[in-house]
Amino acid sequence: MVAAAGYGKSALLEQLRPAAGVAVPAARAVEVGLPRSSWLGIENVDRLSTPDAARLLDLVAGLNGTSVVLTSRVPLCAEVRSHLRGPVFERGPADLALDPYAVAVCLARDHGVTDPEVALQVAELTAGWPTLVHFAGDALERHPSIDVRAQLGAPDGPAAHWLNTEVLSALTASQRRMLCLVAGLGPVTQLLCDRLDRAGEAPSGTGEMGGLVDLLEGLGLLVPVRRMTETELVMVPAVADLVAGVGQTAPSPGLSDEQRWSVAADVHTANGAWLPAAHAQARRGDAGSVAAILVKQGENLLRRGDAAGIVSLAGALVTVSSRDDTRPRDPLRERSARLLRRTYAEALRRSGDVTAARRAFAPLVEQAERVGWDAGLAARVAQLHYTKGEFTCALAVLDEAGGHPAPMNQVGVACESSTLSGLRTGTCFAADVVEDEVDQLACRVHVLAVLGRASEATPVAERVLALAEADGGDRVLGVAHLAAARLAHGARKEAHHEQALRSATRANDLATAARVLGAQTHLLLAQARYSEACAGAREAVRLAELSSPPGLRAAALHNLAEALQRTGHYPEARWHLQRSVAICRRLGPARAALGLVGMGDAHGELGHDEQARACYVEAVELARGSGDTQVLVAALSGMARLEAEQAPGANGCDEEDGQRTAGAGVANGRVAAEEASRLAGPDSLPMALTALGWCLLQSGEHQAARECAHQALAAARETRAVDLVAGALLLCSETAGGPASARAYLEEALSIWHGGGAVVAAAKVSVMLGRLVTADSTDRSRAREATRLLQRLGVSRVHGRPLSQAPTAATVVVEVLGTFAVRVAGVDVPLPAWRSRQARTLVKILAAHRGRVVTRARLCELLWPDDDPARTGHRLSVLLATVRGVLDPLKAWPADHYIAADQHGIRLVLPLVEIDAEALLGDARHAGELIERGDDELALEILSHVDARYRGDAFEEEPAEEWADALREEVRAAWVRSVRRLATLQARRGRGGDALGLFVRLLSVDPYDEQVHRRLVLSLTRAGRHGEAARAFQRWVSAMREIDAPTPDAALLTPAVSVVTPH
Repeated sequence: MVAAAGYGKSALLEQLRPAAGVAVPAARAVEVGLPRSSWLGIENVDRLSTPDAARLLDLVAGLNGTSVVLTSRVPLCAEVRSHLRGPVFERGPADLALDPYAVAVCLARDHGVTDPEVALQVAELTAGWPTLVHFAGDALERHPSIDVRAQLGAPDGPAAHWLNTEVLSALTASQRRMLCLVAGLGPVTQLLCDRLDRAGEAPSGTGEMGGLVDLLEGLGLLVPVRRMTETELVMVPAVADLVAGVGQTAPSPGLSDEQRWSVAADVHTANGAWLPAAHAQARRGDAGSVAAILVKQGENLLRRGDAAGIVSLAGALVTVSSRDDTRPRDPLRERSARLLRRTYAEALRRSGDVTAARRAFAPLVEQAERVGWDAGLAARVAQLHYTKGEFTCALAVLDEAGGHPAPMNQVGVACESSTLSGLRTGTCFAADVVEDEVDQLACRVHVLAVLGRASEATPVAERVLALAEADGGDRVLGVAHLAAARLAHGARKEAHHEQALRSATRANDLATAARVLGAQTHLLLAQARYSEACAGAREAVRLAELSSPPGLRAAALHNLAEALQRTGHYPEARWHLQRSVAICRRLGPARAALGLVGMGDAHGELGHDEQARACYVEAVELARGSGDTQVLVAALSGMARLEAEQAPGANGCDEEDGQRTAGAGVANGRVAAEEASRLAGPDSLPMALTALGWCLLQSGEHQAARECAHQALAAARETRAVDLVAGALLLCSETAGGPASARAYLEEALSIWHGGGAVVAAAKVSVMLGRLVTADSTDRSRAREATRLLQRLGVSRVHGRPLSQAPTAATVVVEVLGTFAVRVAGVDVPLPAWRSRQARTLVKILAAHRGRVVTRARLCELLWPDDDPARTGHRLSVLLATVRGVLDPLKAWPADHYIAADQHGIRLVLPLVEIDAEALLGDARHAGELIERGDDELALEILSHVDARYRGDAFEEEPAEEWADALREEVRAAWVRSVRRLATLQARRGRGGDALGLFVRLLSVDPYDEQVHRRLVLSLTRAGRHGEAARAFQRWVSAMREIDAPTPDAALLTPAVSVVTPH
């Protein structure tokens, strides 16, 4: 790991170090040799002399089977590196720097700064340099409204002192002087350093400038900015501010600012770095050259993401040109002025200042309304409306431009010498009519698609693609294929995306590439490929932040948040959603709808119902106002799902009020889902139908919900939206006719979520599988593990059911272990509901027989042993009706749904009625099978649950009833056997304390169990706990004497081997 001080090398080394690993200073390793270890960390190699460093690496090369991590504050010289052997991997400053979210976490955790915009500002200023982030955090913690840039760049501030003493001390005086010279000049290249060195009166002449750029990059003073096909090295902004201040107080001998900027302008022009060249010309005061660059290269600069730089340069030029009306009319100069203004206005839009962009476009719009629109202007004005969410206004502009095009002399090619506010020397430019026409048509496709008018957009997409293919330019092909992909499906959509991305990459068109990556991410989300979607979304966000208008940045952030949410990264997802909503609110309220839907989904996942409802309500209002049908359908569907998951008794009200509130909520949700279904296009119809199905299910309309579920599934398969297929499968499982069908649906959904890395959704399906009536102990164990995962993530429910409820789908649960209880729909049946003691006893007897038939005569004999059998038959029928009413109070099922009865007898229907003792016996058997197969890990989990489930003997309230004896003894034996096995597994894993506790518990139930006494005494003796062992031995002796059994041999108290403490 090579980086300057403060990049977190030591902290990362400690994180990487395994428990048995060793970390030593390099000087110590040279002095005493390398310690023996399978993992070795060696810090501060840069503090060694070259011979010592070479000797150290020779020692490292002699190690076999050892992983070695070296840290250094400066790159190792070639002579030292030549001593490295084997595979070598290097992490530099770019790998160690914090990304914006990590900066936000650091500021919030260590300094209490929670504003996302502040975190972004700090991340930009520091380039993620951890120590600089902390300096910024310290300043913000003391003064929240402070100018962070000024504080970090203060020459006498703590950051400056640290940088000078800990970082810049690694450079020679000449190198530090050159660092001051290049600060603020734009991208730093070796050519720029060499030219500046030669331009001075006292060039170094020592070769110190050779390789300087590599050294500065290795230290982390220069950081790479990667675009599409090129990477620039720029100085960390906070460092540039600091060293620029130093350079002003100690300038380079013989090199004036005019010379610095002149050299920079020449170098950047030669390298084709047009924006830095324009900045250099501006600092020289050459406004004409600046204008020439912006007019000729403006579109290219916009495509590569230089909108903010154009704004900083062009504002004054546009103001001057608009006021210069005293000169004779010159059509070419006017044309130049229009192009400059158009470039400036578009740069404002892409920078996020849509209000200023509207003002800048206003004179051009006014002129276009008089003389006619050209395609390029129409496309850009429509894109401004699109950015603000004014989709109908965008379409109106495109319609007007299509009906009133500008004459050819307004849009034709111009290539002459001219001046524009000092624009000198023949500047040649051409208005690309085809490119503007492609932009206009592509914009129409996107606007019509948002408005839900796909049939109108289709012929336009075909036209724009034909026009671009005829032209053959990479940039227009990228734009056209992206527009065509908007309306395509399946493989054709993917093919258009791939072609658009290739073309945009060749054209170095970051904005179009960002749009393509955003669309591909959306497609990956629909295909439930969330791990890939995360990677694609991060790249889309990176490119969007470099090049794109804020609306596209907001969409990219939204996609990233959705992918992160699916993979269980809720805090980071919420942070990106907050950024997305904040960006959209600045653009105009209408654009915030999409981000609010994402926020609503996130709050709904975590059970924050009121916050989720507020987000959905606002999103619906905004989407209705803007006419964005796609977002409106998503918001309505989310609202419907939220209402469907509400349970009676929520919000702290009593049960009756809760049922009434929940009923009203479900009714509102159904209305929302029905509207979404009417508005939805093919892509969003499955989402709306699934939401409607959940509302129907919650309303008790099972058949209608089943039909809706299958319609949603068919629609999702039709559009190949795998995520919507999985969502529809979950609804199908809830409406399935039997547990076998439900399991099939859930397992298919689970395979989709697992395959796509959807951690949360997969865990929810595991919980649902554990709730099936046919779930075995493995299903329930996995459900418990999934429940713990969801609870750690903050998820509190699965499809309306709290995670705290037992993982069972049985509506009726009979608990016979310990205190007898019956739960119906998760609620304990109160004693008055039974009306008589015999009703409870009838359920107990049936439960004791575990689903086997008990004859009517036998039941009458057990319930009324002293009464005439001729009279008790009718009583049994009345009692049976009472019990059935208790188990199914709403009469939602046939009479024999839970208790089957015929002329032969009566029995509980076990697949629908769960008996805790029966489940315990099944888990105990399964654990034994797992141990035989060698799956100790899962067996340990199940045995622990068996132990927790055993709350006492079966029917402990009926100790004298013979009908209870068989189940009581069988369950007790299974529990004892399971606890013994559990203790054995605990001991194997070195958890001796847990095993001893289990032995003590077993003896509290059966104090005469000789085998448990023996294992307890031996375990205590081997652990060296001889006093406890002696007391346990005496209890063993006393217990054996009570039953006249042979007493144990006292030799057991003497350990067979001495206890050795492991090193």
